[in-house]
Amino acid sequence: LGYVVGASDSDLFPGLDSSYVKMFIPTTPNITTGFFIIVKRDQITPIDVNPQEAFKIIISAGVVTPERTGPKAYVPPPESS
Repeated sequence: LGYVVGASDSDLFPGLDSSYVKMFIPTTPNITTGFFIIVKRDQITPIDVNPQEAFKIIISAGVVTPERTGPKAYVPPPESS
């Protein structure tokens, strides 16, 4: 899960055209650290979450998602009679 932070800058990165984008992939638990990568635009799969939801997913290591707000409680199976 990462953020597109801009188009590739051909002055800084000669040889890369507009089909490349710059991305930041934050790490958990400190989202101010992470990885900076340059990838082809067609290798990105957009997802439908806002930035706040994305940060919650990253900080919680995937436990908190838009559909689920915490680990599921254990429900024991019904006793057989």
